Amino acid sequence: MVSFRTARNLPKLGPDGGNGGRGGDVYAKANRGLNTLGHLLEKRMYKAEDGIKGGTNGRTGASGDHFYLEVPPGTVFLEMNEEGEPLGVVCEVLEDGQTALLAKGGQHGLGNLHFKSSTQRAPDKCTQGVVGEKRFLKAELKVLAEVGLAGFPNAGKSTLLSKISNAKPKIADYPFTTLIPQLGIANRNHSGRELATPVVFADIPGLIEGAHTGKGLGIQFLKHLERTLVLLKIVTSVDETTETPEDNAERVWRQFSALDNELEAYSKSLTSKEWLVGISKCELMEAEYKKAIVEKFKAEGASKKLLFFSSVQGEGMDTLLDEISIAVTTQKSKRVDDENLWS
Repeated sequence: MVSFRTARNLPKLGPDGGNGGRGGDVYAKANRGLNTLGHLLEKRMYKAEDGIKGGTNGRTGASGDHFYLEVPPGTVFLEMNEEGEPLGVVCEVLEDGQTALLAKGGQHGLGNLHFKSSTQRAPDKCTQGVVGEKRFLKAELKVLAEVGLAGFPNAGKSTLLSKISNAKPKIADYPFTTLIPQLGIANRNHSGRELATPVVFADIPGLIEGAHTGKGLGIQFLKHLERTLVLLKIVTSVDETTETPEDNAERVWRQFSALDNELEAYSKSLTSKEWLVGISKCELMEAEYKKAIVEKFKAEGASKKLLFFSSVQGEGMDTLLDEISIAVTTQKSKRVDDENLWS
């Protein structure tokens, strides 16, 4: 504001125009009470309050209130250009209550009292406030889990999740029963013994060949695996058709290779993660079939231990969960070591 103090018979008491208030900032804030981004569709623009104009007697205007855009933990904000092309990651909020700056508010304007000096006793100028940042952003939600279950339809992922946690995924004898990612927390193994640490699992919709190019639901949900510490790649042990142990082992290996190729084609970061191989529905196979599968994987150079398990009968479930718990604990330790190194 430009203002001069006056009083009766004293017209030259000097400038007293105060500064304006600065504009509020826009923040993202993680709220674990939310699990989707659907509420962001209510409007296209979110903004903080403007600062208030300065007043007389040197009074500074109030700053505008900050605006907090609440989103689920695990939300990533990408800056976009006007053509809708991504320019890079702005920020991400991972833990409940965490905030991150999305757009900075504008600087306040200066009143004429600010320009008073020994040589300028009666300044009659002020400056306008600066317009705050305006950004085009895209919000993406990536679920937060320690173990990602990856496999083709009907591989047994949902059944496994329902047996090791309180999650209630849809289970049926037809493909694509899982349409959105499902989360579950395992605290105990199949025998009831507590795990060294609770493990959060994420089951994404089944992949099909070509998922990385957008076929099926795959590419919509493969991004959720990027945040996990460990991948459990699940393939089914037997087919409905009668096969020799060798033919069955060949089929299992082809299924695993196709799954591996899809993950690698989508993102190299998925192949660099710690991973385990789970062979599901092992209650349907005899010993010679298991032996043939193990020998086939060794012959192809896959050195990982194969974890045969049956979600229905419980066979191999204790070993599976123990191995997963060890892998998660190891990866958490490595992550802490890396953070300490860079700090």
